[in-house]
Amino acid sequence: MTGLNDSSSALKVKSKKSKEKNRKNSFFCPPPSPPPTEKNSGGGGGRSEWPFYFFLVGALLLGSAACSNKPRPTAQPSPAQLPPEPGRLTLKDITLEAADEKGQLLWKVKAMAANYTKNQEVARVENPDGELFQDGKLVFRLKGKRGEVHQDGKRLFLFDDIVAADMQDGAVLRGDELEWRPDQDILIVRKNLTGTHKQVTASAQEGRMKSRMRRMELTGTVVATSADPPLQLRTEHVLWEMNRELVTGDLPVQIDRYEGKTLKERATAGRGEVNLKAKTATLKQNARVNLLDPPARVTSESMTWDLNAETVRSEVPVTVVHESEQLTFTGNQGWVDIKQKICYLTGSVRGAGERRQSRMSADRMTWYISTQDIDAEGNVVYSQVDPPLTLNGPKAVGNLSQQTVTVTGGGEPVVTEIVPESGRGE
Repeated sequence: MTGLNDSSSALKVKSKKSKEKNRKNSFFCPPPSPPPTEKNSGGGGGRSEWPFYFFLVGALLLGSAACSNKPRPTAQPSPAQLPPEPGRLTLKDITLEAADEKGQLLWKVKAMAANYTKNQEVARVENPDGELFQDGKLVFRLKGKRGEVHQDGKRLFLFDDIVAADMQDGAVLRGDELEWRPDQDILIVRKNLTGTHKQVTASAQEGRMKSRMRRMELTGTVVATSADPPLQLRTEHVLWEMNRELVTGDLPVQIDRYEGKTLKERATAGRGEVNLKAKTATLKQNARVNLLDPPARVTSESMTWDLNAETVRSEVPVTVVHESEQLTFTGNQGWVDIKQKICYLTGSVRGAGERRQSRMSADRMTWYISTQDIDAEGNVVYSQVDPPLTLNGPKAVGNLSQQTVTVTGGGEPVVTEIVPESGRGE
């Protein structure tokens, strides 16, 4: 087989006949020869610089003017009578291959037919069925309705009803357009991309897969769904590191967690990362988790959402709001046990009940969301407007919504401040 001109890769075109017959019947069709000159009339002249060498096997269809040096007729025939384009070859039942400098295959494509025009330096194939290689190893099998093979062997395109199967872990990509760049180790599937994998199914406008790094980049209206943990991620850009089992969205994301078909929680953030192995989601930049049961909202600049344990934890200032009860709690750190419906807050904790204008502060606080009961410890201060009252002590239990709070000393004094009615308006 002959290498490409001035190229580091080698392209081969083969048919179904035996290697021995191919050696005997190799075919090369030159373009019309120019008038002889000193430069091209020597003993070594006469060979055209075609980027491909074709080996004739099976049915080879040539236009009547394909290998002719006769000039075209001056009369213009009707479109139905136009002769084939000079220098155009059509081959049936062929296999095209490209290899690197070491002789390792880059790709192999079988096709029902291939058309090649010298000026375009592109072979167009029908119903391509191909294999893509990286470091001599088969990494993808693919199919399409039509395709293009560029003369340097460094770019391969497929169009319409594309199916690309990843041989390393069984992922299948489908779309309307595929591009393979073997020297960059990039497989690109564009337009209406859908992908299935044992961990994730996804849809997007474009996907870029790097087989060596086991990394896929998805862009444009990305929807990624995981069965375990049961969630759906929506964003405009995702990086999926398959070996690390990480799915990262570096643009605003929405993550929904389901039980069966029932939505349980919805999270939003400026960026998010889902660890499929640990079954956790890390949310950053205006992170928010909306809980449906209990009906509460957790907000922070950074949170970790354990999808299996059903907890939301923040090591930075966090706010938890129960909108229907008009209760708001803040703390320097905190976590919510969604399953048990309990909120734990530490560090400069503040609680506020807007309905009755009651306030409480403490070093640590436990809030039982279902009942609205509170346990507080450390420098507790409770106050209310009606009737005016302030309590100070080391511990407190009660309910902000009902204004039933008891402050206890635990061996330390409890201070109660009551504003008399006559002084309330002062």
